[in-house]
Amino acid sequence: NGLKLELKQAPGVAVILNSVICDSLDLGFSNLVSPILARAQGIDVVAVADSSFEDDAHSRHALVVKKGSPIKGAQDLKGKTVAVNTLRNIDHLMLIRWLRLNGLSSDSIRLVEVPFPRMDTVLMQGHVDAVAIVEPFLTKAKEAGHSSVGDYYVGSGGEKIEVTSYFAKRSWLAKNSFTAKRFQKALEEAITQANSDEKQFRELIRQVTGIDQETSVKMGLPGFSSITTKAGFEFLIKEAKLSHFIEADVKPEDILWNQE
Repeated sequence: NGLKLELKQAPGVAVILNSVICDSLDLGFSNLVSPILARAQGIDVVAVADSSFEDDAHSRHALVVKKGSPIKGAQDLKGKTVAVNTLRNIDHLMLIRWLRLNGLSSDSIRLVEVPFPRMDTVLMQGHVDAVAIVEPFLTKAKEAGHSSVGDYYVGSGGEKIEVTSYFAKRSWLAKNSFTAKRFQKALEEAITQANSDEKQFRELIRQVTGIDQETSVKMGLPGFSSITTKAGFEFLIKEAKLSHFIEADVKPEDILWNQE
């Protein structure tokens, strides 16, 4: 599509969004909750292209306990320590929601931040009682004999949860709308290819990430669509308010790119 991209890695969404805001990145990949929090603080970042989602057919998260743990369900988590990769992002929000739907408050557990690659280690060493993990770490955990207490994304409500997108500052989009539209088009074509040939897509994931072939074949994949929807943002905004992540009123149209 005529684009030449310079790709940069970052340790997390906080760094990515800050880089977008400070103009050291034009576009950044993020879970959808972090930009909602930014918008609530008056920072004008908007979803541009690509959306991943999870539902019953695309399950990628689980709350995992080590083999032999007495924790079998949500009620067993009272007073326990649970690891999440980052506080105040979509994983944290979905975990709080899952607890609420299972009759527990967020105060029922103690949360600590642990990067996904280290979660198996802290679980085995007994530093935490459960870990909230995502693929491919979930498949590895199951192979090691650990148990899933439940999918804290879609395990209770069964809804379609829109999870990620690419973001940019509205002011950048105003000056670079043609480039942004070509970026959208490129991702739409990639999504079409990924959805039409899952085997090829899994092989590409293996090549890019370096995970072993067995895991790449077994692990759960997200669903993909071209852009985050108004309904997807409405759901997350509502949950963010219920969990006191935000107090200010945020509307989906505040975070969706109006190309007109």
